[in-house]
Amino acid sequence: MTHPDRPRRRGFGSPIALAGWLFADLFLVLLVTSLGSQGVMEPMPEPTPSPSPTASPTRSDCPTSYELEGRRLTIRGISFRGLRERDPATRARLLAQVDAEVRRAGMRGRQGGLIYAYGLAPNAQRVAARDAALAAARMIKDGRPATFGRAEIENLNYETGGLTDRLYLDVYFLVDC
Repeated sequence: MTHPDRPRRRGFGSPIALAGWLFADLFLVLLVTSLGSQGVMEPMPEPTPSPSPTASPTRSDCPTSYELEGRRLTIRGISFRGLRERDPATRARLLAQVDAEVRRAGMRGRQGGLIYAYGLAPNAQRVAARDAALAAARMIKDGRPATFGRAEIENLNYETGGLTDRLYLDVYFLVDC
């Protein structure tokens, strides 16, 4: 006997319970159909052996790496204005100094990879010194492609103080494989 205030329990024959079982059955049919429709897998072919490694890497296999210690090129007596305006006479004096510095430092035949360029200047002329240092580095890269053609140019942008009469170029060379 059921109490009149209690709701009737739904059994397995109720429409909601049947809908759940129907959904589960349809899902099972879908799963079996999808598994059955896949073809039979063929065995994987045997992998071919890889070629033996070469004795030494080729030039294109070499990663780009730099020496840990750079060489400093000091450029003196070059007009900052001449550098910024790409004056041919200033360019010739700059390249002559670079050639002398390269010979002095024993850098002939080496390939420059990274150039940090900065100029000496008091705070008020810091921008002019930076622009001159970058212009000098670009002139050197263009003027001496055998040594500096592959080099990346960066600027150290800070106040170095002093007179506006010299530039520093710290050159880091590429390491041969």
